[in-house]
Amino acid sequence: STGNPNVSIPGKPAITDDKFENGYFTSNVKTIIEKVNRISDNLISISTQNKIIDEQSVKPRVVSGSMITMSKDNQSNVNLRVVSESGICIIGSTDECLVSESTRKPGQIFDVVEVDGLNLNVRYTGPDVRLEKFSILPESSDEFLPDTNWNIEVIKDNEISRFYYKLTYKTFQ
Repeated sequence: STGNPNVSIPGKPAITDDKFENGYFTSNVKTIIEKVNRISDNLISISTQNKIIDEQSVKPRVVSGSMITMSKDNQSNVNLRVVSESGICIIGSTDECLVSESTRKPGQIFDVVEVDGLNLNVRYTGPDVRLEKFSILPESSDEFLPDTNWNIEVIKDNEISRFYYKLTYKTFQ
């Protein structure tokens, strides 16, 4: 992402969980969010890897993205496809993808899918909406995303769309 003017300033802590329990100071886990905005390309690679931000070691917990199609008339012609580095289609409008429609059902917002041996919670609006959104995070609350590249494809002809994504990191001791 060197030279990308769309990358926001990393390292701004969003949430701090400081607690005193039984007189002892406990966890100081911070959430740090990196955002990249207004991408018009149709191929985007998002890397999730451990980083050091503000002298703190952080691990990636959530990758999420959203794509807006500028014209309401074209929203069904423009769709997202999310593919793992190993080639597994996680999200997309075709049948070979693990998630191809909205994951929102009575009592649930995620589908759990297995990708490269890791159970992931996947949330997806479904295709054919003007604002198509997804998020991917490990099913287990104490796991992190693997050190890998997520390949995002915006399937379109000449339609105008903008893709936004954010990576949520947690500090770890």
